[in-house]
Amino acid sequence: MGVNKDMDLFETVRDQLGCEYISDMRSCRALLNDAKKVVASLDLEAYTARELADMAEYLYGKKMYGADKEVIISFLKQAL
Repeated sequence: MGVNKDMDLFETVRDQLGCEYISDMRSCRALLNDAKKVVASLDLEAYTARELADMAEYLYGKKMYGADKEVIISFLKQAL
């Protein structure tokens, strides 16, 4: 899946899911699971460590602030 450089990670995932609002991603378990799959399928190198840490906390409740970008990417790719 391609990355739109004009959107941040949350907007990209929301767009891929067809949600109107970012908060919709956590509105039900099915959408949350789909959001996790979308994140795992993206080229996460295109995003900052901060965006990735924000997504890890939003989707999984895991605080990864200050972790190496590669560690966060590995978590997001394998956490499913």
